[in-house]
Amino acid sequence: MSQASRILVLDAWRGLAITAVMIGHFFPLPGINMGRAGVELFFVLSGRLIADILFCGEIQLKVFLYKRITRIFPVIFLYVSFLFLVSHFLSSSDVNWDEAASALLFVHNYNFGHLGDARLGHIWSLCVEVHTYLLFAVIAFLLRRWLSSFSIGWVLILVAVLAAARGAWIYQADDFDYYAVYWLSDVRAASILFGGGVYLVLRRREVSTWSVLASLVIGCGLQVEAVPDFVKYSFGSLALALAVSKIEYLQSWMLKALENKLIIFIGTISYSLYIWQQLFFKSALD
Repeated sequence: MSQASRILVLDAWRGLAITAVMIGHFFPLPGINMGRAGVELFFVLSGRLIADILFCGEIQLKVFLYKRITRIFPVIFLYVSFLFLVSHFLSSSDVNWDEAASALLFVHNYNFGHLGDARLGHIWSLCVEVHTYLLFAVIAFLLRRWLSSFSIGWVLILVAVLAAARGAWIYQADDFDYYAVYWLSDVRAASILFGGGVYLVLRRREVSTWSVLASLVIGCGLQVEAVPDFVKYSFGSLALALAVSKIEYLQSWMLKALENKLIIFIGTISYSLYIWQQLFFKSALD
């Protein structure tokens, strides 16, 4: 498969992810939180892309970090500033200094006083992304000179297992709720790490269409509400990571169906759509 085709199918994956988020926010379905499932699709894809950039493309770390910052921060800054100014113009307490600062400094997912807040709530996922990007950069700085991408893949998987195990332990031992466990970067980074690690380990291996489909079905099936969170974000994440790592091995007619122009377009604007849709999600809640 050509590089262009790979990019198209990954844009389609993004399109499906943001569509799931929108369904979960505005048209909730019984038995499954589509919003959370959509974020999980984003996370495993992010892991694959970052691993490819850092450990296959071997981009310079300063270039990698610059591109990540310039992609993520401007939209977040505009969104948070807009909310903050509107909130104060209307003499509302919806977004105060503490919330705005924690969002812009990417520590909002550890600001426990605001966990679950609807208007800025989705910033948690960007915090997890940024913290995991930094972890990837540290691993690249320490290891990519000495280890092959295949070996680094196993390192990422090991760290992912440790993060998932930490989440399971906290969730079970302390009976914390979802927001106090699975918004934490040191727990939820497992999804991104699985995405990167599995991609590196399997990058040079051929697989069957049916193994990709099976992984996708299992991964999505484990996102239903009846499945405990610690299973969703361990075995479920791993299954989705397996699927996205080899999504291009789907049969041509399946890829053609995925690469629908509308899905691709939605995928290309998914980041901005994810950020700004929260305004209307909040309005829907009100």
